[in-house]
Parts: sequence; structure tokens; C-alpha cells
Amino acid sequence: MGEYTTVWVSWLDERQLMALDETERNYRRIQLDGKACPLVLDNGECPETFSLFTSRWGVLTDGNGDKLPFVDQSALFRLLADSGTRAGLTDGKSVFEGPPERVLEQLRMDAVQAWAKEWFRAAGFAARLPLDGLTKT
Repeated sequence: MGEYTTVWVSWLDERQLMALDETERNYRRIQLDGKACPLVLDNGECPETFSLFTSRWGVLTDGNGDKLPFVDQSALFRLLADSGTRAGLTDGKSVFEGPPERVLEQLRMDAVQAWAKEWFRAAGFAARLPLDGLTKT
């Protein structure tokens, strides 16, 4: 059996979807085939198709190609700070250590976003999602 996780589902109208498409520049919306990638709602329904926002940059890994576990934001930032140090990239500590509010404030800055993209690449922390065969055309 494949992997699974609990997700939040939102019922959005076209205007709301357009707003997300326009404002979430690090994500792109794709449509998935419910048979290839089943989504089971709490009431037992399984949509034939559904949209998913996926990162343009891939998913975070531990630097060895293994996906990171689902954790809250504080735990993720601590994990990134510690993993970067183990990878010899100590500059990540200054960005990812501290309260989540401070980390997010820094990550809102264009210069820090550009730095972070390169840092994730250099540390081997980003991997593409294998979505072949799951998307609906």
C-alpha cells in the first residue's frame, strides 16, 4: 500500500481559486485523478478529480533524498537549522533558529528567499514530487 496523510480540504469557487493562483507564487495548482491518487473525505466520498497546490521547488528532504516527516512549523525550522549545520551550511542557523514569527518575517524578504532557494539546493534538501500518472489532463 502507498503512503497517506491527513489533509485539509477547502471548497473554493472560481474567484477564490484565481486569487490563490495569483498570490501563491511558490505553488502551482494541478488537477489530480481520484483513481490514481485517491482522496477519501471524512464522509466516505471519493472525488473523481480534485486540485492540489504543489510547490514549484519540490518537497523538503533530509539531504539524503528521504522526505521529511510531517511536523509543525517550529519543528520544521529547528530540523532545517540542525540539518544545515550537519551539512556544513551553518548560515541556515541564523535564518531558521528562533521563534517561527521571526523566521517567517525573514523569509518574506526577497533577498532571503533567493538565499534560501540556493541553500536548499546546496544542502540537497529539495526533491521533485513524482506526480507522473496522477495528474488529470
